[in-house]
Amino acid sequence: MARQEIDLEWKGLSAGGRPNLSSWRNNPQVFFTTHICQKVKVTLYQEARFHFAIAFFITEAFQRAVRQLTLQDALIKPSSFEEVQQYQQEFEFPSGTYVIIPCTWDQNEECKFKIIIESEEPVEVEGIDEQKNWKVVILEGCWQEKTAGGCVNFPTFVKNPQYLLFSSTAAKIYILLVQKPPKKSEVGLYIFETRSRDLNGLVGLTRKDVVVKTEFESKNESKYFEFGILIWILIWIFFFKLYVNYKL
Repeated sequence: MARQEIDLEWKGLSAGGRPNLSSWRNNPQVFFTTHICQKVKVTLYQEARFHFAIAFFITEAFQRAVRQLTLQDALIKPSSFEEVQQYQQEFEFPSGTYVIIPCTWDQNEECKFKIIIESEEPVEVEGIDEQKNWKVVILEGCWQEKTAGGCVNFPTFVKNPQYLLFSSTAAKIYILLVQKPPKKSEVGLYIFETRSRDLNGLVGLTRKDVVVKTEFESKNESKYFEFGILIWILIWIFFFKLYVNYKL
């Protein structure tokens, strides 16, 4: 039986709490790669004197050693929270790369902990490469009487909040749309391509200018999507809180 340990800590920003909090993606992440289908036992051991409610979640990794921007419904190995010092589960994994996201129930619960990975055959284990980590811009706002314009089917559509994004170099971008609980309206966003940097000149945008859009969903989080930009100015519409994650 192969065994590997990695020491980590929930502290400050990395004490992100449970998956239905938007801060959840800030929790430490541990990657492991198995080259064969095998059983893997994962143990989360917290060193806090008072035992927080803890759990870990597992999903497939789209890229090794880079923070995963995973949606809650993409988790393939969910778990339940328990107020214990040691939380352990065993799963069978096909060949591939996976990420373990350990977390406490509440945000800002700080302590050191270990992730222990035991497997029939050795697996490759690594943490996040901070050199390749995402840069994040967070924009907050709300729909009010004059800005709740509805979807593109309505003539009032152009009244929705609008934001410009410009990059002089190629960049990979993921966007997450989060609406604040408890209300869950059907929300989505559109991205238009425009050559104008003047917001007052954007009211003439039409469906043909849409380059990316999400489905409208009654969820706290709208789906991520990925696109690359070079020199273009983009506009996105509809949000309560918008997370723009990018790498140049």
